[in-house]
Amino acid sequence: MTLMHRLLAGTAMALLAQSAAADISADDVWANQVALAERTGATVSATQTRDGATLTVTDIVWDYVFPMGAGQMSLGLGSLFLTENGDGTVAVSYGDVLPLTVSGEIAGPDSMTFDMAMEVAFTGHSSVASGVPGDVTYTDATDNLAITLVSFDSSELSDADEVNIDLLLSIDDSRTITRVTEGDLLTVLSESTTGRTISDIGFAIGPDVTSRAVSATGSATATIDVALPAGPIDVMNLSQALRDGMKISLDATSNDIRSQTIATLNGEMVSDQSQTVAGSTQGISLDAKGLSLTGTATDARIDMPMDAAIPFPISLAIAGAEIGFLMPINSADDPQPYFLTVNIGGLTINEDIWSLLDMSRQLPRDPVDLLVRVGGTARVFVDLLDFERLVPFVDQGGIPAELNTLESLRMELSAVGVDADAEGSFVFDNNDMVTFGGVPRPEGSLTANASGVNALLDRLIAMGLVPEDQAMMPRMMMGMFARVTGDDQLSTTVEVNAEGHLIVNGQRMQ
Repeated sequence: MTLMHRLLAGTAMALLAQSAAADISADDVWANQVALAERTGATVSATQTRDGATLTVTDIVWDYVFPMGAGQMSLGLGSLFLTENGDGTVAVSYGDVLPLTVSGEIAGPDSMTFDMAMEVAFTGHSSVASGVPGDVTYTDATDNLAITLVSFDSSELSDADEVNIDLLLSIDDSRTITRVTEGDLLTVLSESTTGRTISDIGFAIGPDVTSRAVSATGSATATIDVALPAGPIDVMNLSQALRDGMKISLDATSNDIRSQTIATLNGEMVSDQSQTVAGSTQGISLDAKGLSLTGTATDARIDMPMDAAIPFPISLAIAGAEIGFLMPINSADDPQPYFLTVNIGGLTINEDIWSLLDMSRQLPRDPVDLLVRVGGTARVFVDLLDFERLVPFVDQGGIPAELNTLESLRMELSAVGVDADAEGSFVFDNNDMVTFGGVPRPEGSLTANASGVNALLDRLIAMGLVPEDQAMMPRMMMGMFARVTGDDQLSTTVEVNAEGHLIVNGQRMQ
């Protein structure tokens, strides 16, 4: 046998072995779903029956008991039909309509009970499970998925309240691939795409108070990445779960978002708010590195016409917006990074509001731009999600974290004819709380620049908002603490040295 024949034969045997190992049974799929539920802290109960190649699981309930006697919650998930296809895969079905129930009790001085029932209707649904025991991939496709609220009741509500809630969520063309892998860390990786999504939520208290929110979203994508450690997760101490490897991350995109919320009182509209967003991204991550949030939006607009609540219409538009956030969660001996970013570009308001503020059109109507970026390191002393330790620590006057560095500070503002920016960095000595009156002593510098400030003061005087004699004080302050660098251009540098001296533009102030 030639080397090529050996390679081909070995490859064929490997493929055959891999194919044989890829068989999965209905029992394996059910065990995989139970493993996922138990990693979230649930106790699973259900009734199983076998009929040939089909395993039917009915009366599925996930029970949760909250720690510290805080209460309990039950999720009723209807029935599951698992049919072995004969090719190593399993067809998964919930029937045409899946009933869902959520009930529970919140214990304590203000205890309450709640019961909610929903229905999930499927049109053109198919779901296939494949893989090996303990490592199952679910491939789902649904032409339409519709969720409706059947009933909601709570001990906080009485018959006299006459509260009515209705909910409809409709999702077209949903395609999802989800892989659930068991192990020391149970992992879930899911990627999905959806077509048009519509939600309709109504709320009424008797015949007098109503509110309805309707929204529609075009295409959307989502990626979910979750890791859950073994053993029940204590929601009162998620910090320990993070140390054990827990992580949760979600990244999503949405397009063509439109929504409207209308509220009425005694038949009269008191609020009408419409929103549109051309596109947006969202991200959230919680792991041992901390809590991270990100988001962007393009071509966003909010409109509120004149009604009983506001005597003039309001329209706000933003060409683009970005937010970013990271904060450490768990305690550590060494400082950990943090950051905050807020970036708003092209903010405009309607002429009706401008006219209220500036009838004589003294102020430029240029779009507003704002940027704030802050980043550095901080030290956390107490796990922020270990509430059994954190709450007593704070109650005793403890501060759970300290600021160590402000490595990057950047601010920019452009509005009403003024352009301003500032940039700097500082380190903080937390052992010196005296030099700056209870604040950790900083060391570093900040440089700020501005143009158009004097012109703005002149406009405010012409508008009558600032009396001319009162404008003298801010002009004197600018003369004392800022250098003139050009025509209506100012610059200031503030420095704190290692000795704690405050120096402004080269002159010691403290």
